[in-house]
Amino acid sequence: MTLKTKLALRFLIAAAAIGAILFIPAGSLRFWQGWVYQTISFVPGLVAFLYFYKHDPELVERRLRQREKVREQKILMGLLRGTVAALFVLPGLDHRFGWSHLPLWLTLLSQTFVLGGWLIMY
Repeated sequence: MTLKTKLALRFLIAAAAIGAILFIPAGSLRFWQGWVYQTISFVPGLVAFLYFYKHDPELVERRLRQREKVREQKILMGLLRGTVAALFVLPGLDHRFGWSHLPLWLTLLSQTFVLGGWLIMY
């Protein structure tokens, strides 16, 4: 499998998985905050993947192969993945059950901070 194919496959699987984790608990695709978050998260990621694929494909190849070797690190990463998954489920449940009612400006501000965080990271 080529590097380009591996990247495309990983990107699509990640987008589908995050979408499922966001929208299944929401019980609806009419969860606009989830769509905004998904877009904010994956558009910069796609741009970064394309940039590194073009300018440093060896880095991309190394990152795709990287696996934790130390037992404690494997355990820690498993716990981290579970925690992150729970953090993605919570907003969907909040949408479904109407637990919180935030003003639009605060929702947009928080999405702006998420975008800023991704851009700083890249």
